[in-house]
Amino acid sequence: MVFLSVDGGRRWSDAEHKENENMFGGVCVVTTTKFPGWSENGPLYNIDKIRGDIALETIDAASKRGINMVVVDGGSSQSFLQRILGNTIDLRLQEGGLGISASRVYGFTEAVKKTDTKVVVWMEPEKTDFLLRGLVSVLHIMRRRDVDVVIPKRSAKSLEKYPKYQQHTESIGNRLWNEILRSHGLLSPESEDFDVFFGPRAFRNKLDIVDVFSGRYDFLELSDEDMYSPVYDNLIFYSVMLSLNRGLAVKSVEVEYTPNKKQVDLEEANIDMAKKRDAQLEGIVKSAVSFANYLKKDSKRVLSNLK
Repeated sequence: MVFLSVDGGRRWSDAEHKENENMFGGVCVVTTTKFPGWSENGPLYNIDKIRGDIALETIDAASKRGINMVVVDGGSSQSFLQRILGNTIDLRLQEGGLGISASRVYGFTEAVKKTDTKVVVWMEPEKTDFLLRGLVSVLHIMRRRDVDVVIPKRSAKSLEKYPKYQQHTESIGNRLWNEILRSHGLLSPESEDFDVFFGPRAFRNKLDIVDVFSGRYDFLELSDEDMYSPVYDNLIFYSVMLSLNRGLAVKSVEVEYTPNKKQVDLEEANIDMAKKRDAQLEGIVKSAVSFANYLKKDSKRVLSNLK
């Protein structure tokens, strides 16, 4: 018996299929989608069409590799949802337009319910190459008993393949974010920097660890100069800080990753993306300072954990 591979149409042997089962067994990948303007034959310049097609590549790849995946959709077109249903993944609909944070937590909740889930992986749906190449490196580290959380790290070569301005803002963001953690005692001076702006996270399905990744934090009192755009969800950043604060074993692992060229071209052609990257950088860095102060219990800024 042979199995169709997603790697250039090559077919897997029985042994390779068994190896995949062994590698991805006990793993559940969570991602979120929202492409209301997607259609099968939509215009190729449509943003939802481009991003939705890439997301479908990721979902198809997970299905064909036998990877458990929970997809939480926040309002895609019916044609997109029907296209997803052609795969062996779990689709959940998030009603009410509650945003990516609520959708992500909902996905984590569904993932940990599965009796065979030992490791939960968060990734954005457009990061197909991470699922195809980087995930294996992450799971190799997660097999160790002394690791609770893994933060994948892009190689220098991988980062060079991003849009120039994104390279710039994310490099600055990573440097500042790690400096903030060191200045607040969350990260030791000799520790390797985390590539938190990359996005993917992996954590063990244990109650105390799941709790860290399922919180909701709201700023209740902020002065005008502290305000940042609420568009950018920072829970996946807070969860790393809270993991370190609680003494969980958080490790970094370098992965080779190539962003989808269509998405790179899309961002480079959008004159508004620089403003979006600036707002993202400012929001994440400012909120990191506030959250680090919150963890030290000496902040004038008030946050509440609304779990």
